[in-house]
Amino acid sequence: MKVNLDINNRDKTIEFHYKHTKGSITIKYIDDETGKIIKTEILPNLDLGEHEIIPKHIEGYEVVNEYEVIEEEIEKEEEIDFKEDIDKEVEEEIDESKDDRIKSIKDFINLMESEE
Repeated sequence: MKVNLDINNRDKTIEFHYKHTKGSITIKYIDDETGKIIKTEILPNLDLGEHEIIPKHIEGYEVVNEYEVIEEEIEKEEEIDFKEDIDKEVEEEIDESKDDRIKSIKDFINLMESEE
């Protein structure tokens, strides 16, 4: 910001306003075999920056994997799965359409042969 002081306006006050930005971390403890969530914990109101998260002990379980879930990756995976589903449906429709055309041609040939 540039401020111009001149003979008629020699004193000025400038204000910069700040907002303290906070975030949260959601921790999910998941059974690796079933995929079911055993426990969820939310760490709210955290300063931005790096935080070390240590998994809690859960009776009868041991930690086997740690993953940081990135929202963009989830959206891309869902997008890819959705695209694969659409591609599969289109392929099935094409296959059905081919089968219908082949059947129609065979029926026509049979009809022509029966008239001879």
